Amino acid sequence: SEGNSSKDNEYEYLDLTRVQMTRIKCDLAHVHLQTALESVNEVQSAQQNIMVVAKHLCGAGTDLALKSLEPISHRVAGCVFATCCHGVCNWTDYVGRDYLRGILANDDGETFGEREFDLMKRWGAGSAVESESSTGAPAPTDTAAAGDGEEEDVNHNTSAAEQDHTIDYPQKLSSVVSELGLACGSKGLGRACQRLIDYGRVEYMKQILFKDGSETVGVRKTSMKHYVDPDVTPQNALLCSTCAV
Repeated sequence: SEGNSSKDNEYEYLDLTRVQMTRIKCDLAHVHLQTALESVNEVQSAQQNIMVVAKHLCGAGTDLALKSLEPISHRVAGCVFATCCHGVCNWTDYVGRDYLRGILANDDGETFGEREFDLMKRWGAGSAVESESSTGAPAPTDTAAAGDGEEEDVNHNTSAAEQDHTIDYPQKLSSVVSELGLACGSKGLGRACQRLIDYGRVEYMKQILFKDGSETVGVRKTSMKHYVDPDVTPQNALLCSTCAV
């Protein structure tokens, strides 16, 4: 644990003396967990249940980690992912593309794609930076998010064509977030973008990674939770999936 040394001496949070640990150095984009587990865990049963914990995997790291679970998804009894750095996500690796395409499609038939996702992540990043500046950090030069009821100030680096394209999306995003009941507090558009990016990941976990009936470890429940007050950190979303054995 991190923090004051006297605190560390007073409280023992986790005893790892009997835990066998193996560190695997590999890019998440290339790791094959089934093979990795077989190479370091030859003695234990291949049917043993697996728990997965990921703390603040930045941007696309969360998406790559979720994809890496696909070969062993039937053995995952539980997993928790604390997400962060939505501004460095990318459309190619993002696992919730199909969900966002469906829920954010315009009535005129215009589809949601990479360009719209890039705008979403900019707005989401602006919300996080804005929160950090309120605690004493330097204020951002460009504001990419606005509070509820305020007009958003689009990133100054956004082209004129992109700015015209954003006219419909803030209202659409607000409507979708309201329908889903996602908690955004007073951060408005930027926080809504963060929540939708994570909600798309939850839908991927439900519909693809842990599709109903595919697991052998019990009845599964998958959801998004908020594990700490946003005043502590705006990056407070937790993607959870657990099985009742």
